[in-house]
Amino acid sequence: MAKKLEDLRNHLFETLDSLRNEEKPMDLDRARAVAEVAQTIINSAKVEVDFLKVTGQKPEGGFLPAAPSVPPRLNTAPETHGAKVKCNQCPEMVLPKDLAEHKQTKHPLSRLGGA
Repeated sequence: MAKKLEDLRNHLFETLDSLRNEEKPMDLDRARAVAEVAQTIINSAKVEVDFLKVTGQKPEGGFLPAAPSVPPRLNTAPETHGAKVKCNQCPEMVLPKDLAEHKQTKHPLSRLGGA
């Protein structure tokens, strides 16, 4: 049975509630065991997150939830809106995606320390 991060949180809060129950509190040894297992699960999730960062992958189900999608207006590059930037070597305005090519063709000597 697949467990999710939310399941762990819910179980930990249930454990906390049970510990605070004055009429029938959870045994402290059992609560410690729950906390230790939870910490082990959390540590394994941290390893999974590190792995995903290193490999550039995104969670695909499993313990960690999938990354939320970014709304399109926040996920678009400025050049898709036609926003141009000023070249730092001339007054020309170019799209960011074209800036490197512009500098190579219009200012080829700048890489060599020339004007």
